[in-house]
Amino acid sequence: MKVAITTVGSKGPEDESKNEGRLKAGKLAMAKAKSLGADILVLPGGFVVGNNFKSRQQIADVLIDEARSLERAVVFGVDDQSWPQAYGYAWSPVDKMTYSWEQRSSTRHWNKRSGQPITLTDNQWEAKRQSYDDVRLLTTEGGLVGVLLCGELFNERIRNALIKRRPKIVVDLIHRGHGFRSTDAMKKFCHYGIASACSAHVQKEGAMKRCYIPGNGNDGNASTIKLDDRIEGPPRIELKLFEV
Repeated sequence: MKVAITTVGSKGPEDESKNEGRLKAGKLAMAKAKSLGADILVLPGGFVVGNNFKSRQQIADVLIDEARSLERAVVFGVDDQSWPQAYGYAWSPVDKMTYSWEQRSSTRHWNKRSGQPITLTDNQWEAKRQSYDDVRLLTTEGGLVGVLLCGELFNERIRNALIKRRPKIVVDLIHRGHGFRSTDAMKKFCHYGIASACSAHVQKEGAMKRCYIPGNGNDGNASTIKLDDRIEGPPRIELKLFEV
């Protein structure tokens, strides 16, 4: 399976006024991912923004329609600022259906300077416990992909549910890469023979593309600052292809 991971040059998530540019860049990234031979493109959490169910769905449909026309799988995040709440959307030419998932596991506090929510690790044994056993899976031509939304990566119960299903790779749609301590959780997937990778918003060019692949050596750490292609944007999108 070939997976195109991305770092997107923005603090993200932002507001609806940025959607037009983000959709244009997202479409270009899909075309680049296809030319690289990727089975799936992974964009970050909060890649685009809505303010209610209808607008969230409409904005997601633009990227889903593009994926459908290119016959390539995609997964990306849409934030609903009316809650606020994070969602993940996905489509693949194998499943041929649109998936929409609400983020289950997070602790939020508000950054007073930016006015945006910051997602941290949660108390994983409290709210939404029953949904933690649900798994979010996408079937691609290269195999099965598990999908996590930002802080869900740190939730032991969610991780264990995914491990039981044995996807080839688990991808996490991160809002902000800076300060996101993903290493230990990604190593745990690697221990069970499952690759993992993250796409995130970043503030600089040449940011780390995080990926752990079983058997890769160095505890499976295949992360790199190298890229295989880029979109100038705005927003700038750097793509790195990993084969698992």
